[in-house]
Amino acid sequence: MDNGIKPVWVFDGSPPQFKLDELKKRSENREKATEEKKKAEEEGDTERVVQMERRIVKVSKEHADDCKRLLDALGVPWVQAPGEAEAQCAKMAQDGLVYGCATEDMDALTFRTSKLIRNLTQTEIRKIPICEFDLEKTLEGMDLTYEQFVDLCILCGCDYIPSIRGIGPKTAYKLIKEHGTIEVLLQKINDTKFKVPEGFLFEQVRTLFQKPDVLDKKDISLAWKDPNDESVLKFLVDEKGFNKDRVLNGLQRLKASKSKSSQKRLDSYFKLIPSPQKPPVVQTKSKPKTPKKRTKPDDDTTTSGPSKKRAISPTCQDKVVTSSKN
Repeated sequence: MDNGIKPVWVFDGSPPQFKLDELKKRSENREKATEEKKKAEEEGDTERVVQMERRIVKVSKEHADDCKRLLDALGVPWVQAPGEAEAQCAKMAQDGLVYGCATEDMDALTFRTSKLIRNLTQTEIRKIPICEFDLEKTLEGMDLTYEQFVDLCILCGCDYIPSIRGIGPKTAYKLIKEHGTIEVLLQKINDTKFKVPEGFLFEQVRTLFQKPDVLDKKDISLAWKDPNDESVLKFLVDEKGFNKDRVLNGLQRLKASKSKSSQKRLDSYFKLIPSPQKPPVVQTKSKPKTPKKRTKPDDDTTTSGPSKKRAISPTCQDKVVTSSKN
């Protein structure tokens, strides 16, 4: 917000039924991480302890409610999605309510967000460049329809169903290009080479991506209000123990950011990295030279091939960015 970006937070609703297996796996992984943390503490491995603590963290309803309360006090809008937050973000981008979806979950593209922005909140801490994915350019670069892209993503693996063993991203892309749909390729692939797992409910997952449970734009109000200093101080300082001076400084910065132009470009927030291109070849006329006799071949001469271009080039535009909150 210091840079003129107006965020909207979107919170997850109820997960789809076929995501429960994935959630169960995550719970089991947290239990393993808890054991690993205890072991690391006994060995005095501080770095390992911090790493395991990150894996143990689970966002609870209480955490989400606290976030909503703080956002209300700050005057920042938020949306409660009926289902997946990325799906709601994508719908808001399609409807023109926001510029795009800021999340680390690539499923947002499968839900058809026009723009996906990754690393938006990590650049200052880890010095990772912000990267934007444009769905239209992605489909054009891969020479796929949106429907084929959804099938490709399902084959590559997602949170909802197990993947087919032996089919990675390259093979999945090749099969979709060759057969067009999952239905056709399942009839053609060798069962001994590619074993389709039980519960491969790709049709239901496809429907989830293409017709998710989301709010319509008429049911969403995105109104930025002035922060309530008293409410912010009560919540952060009195209840949560934050330093009062730091909170007051943050409020001052927030108020200053709201006075900035809402049309400030996103490239003012991070460095734009264009796609690498070859410099243009300039042809000039020159006098003919007398050919010299070569006595020895130039063994160290090499020929460079064509330069590689990115299928998706990070770009920067103005307007609002949507951030999903899991």
